[in-house]
Amino acid sequence: MMLLPPKRRRLTIQIAIALVLLADLALVGVNWQLRLAPRTAGDQLRVLRHQQELMTLDLRRAEAIRRDLPAVQRQCDEFFQKQLRPSDGGYSTILADLGGMARESGLQLNSTRFKQHEVTKHGVNEITISLNMEGPYPSLVSFINALERSDNFYMLDTLGLDTSTNGVLRLTLELRTYFRS
Repeated sequence: MMLLPPKRRRLTIQIAIALVLLADLALVGVNWQLRLAPRTAGDQLRVLRHQQELMTLDLRRAEAIRRDLPAVQRQCDEFFQKQLRPSDGGYSTILADLGGMARESGLQLNSTRFKQHEVTKHGVNEITISLNMEGPYPSLVSFINALERSDNFYMLDTLGLDTSTNGVLRLTLELRTYFRS
């Protein structure tokens, strides 16, 4: 019988131990799977019935969605017609609305910038509005409240506050609105 050199024998033993450990890990995984699996036909039947109940509920939800889809479509169309202004004259309406809210709130509107992006899939134009204004804190709060209650549809994306040299607050807003194409 031929003996292996000590380094080679040691490597062979390490490989054998590693293989035994891998086999143990595989058996632990199999044992875990068997522990989770139903043990009897009755257990399997309960699992299948539960899955059937879940699928039945999913099917009912899908049918309800299909049934309610025309009403949702009508609501969307109504929203588009009532809340979104047509693009003709929309900018002047928005500018007048924001300017009026700023004046009523006691703010000085320093700049207004518009950026238009067409959303062709939905037939609307997305308008990003950047506003810079100054005024006392209560006026800023009043303006934001007026913005929420406006008849025009606005989404507030960002709001930044800063103080100026004379102690008045500077408000920077970025809003989004949409016009019908």
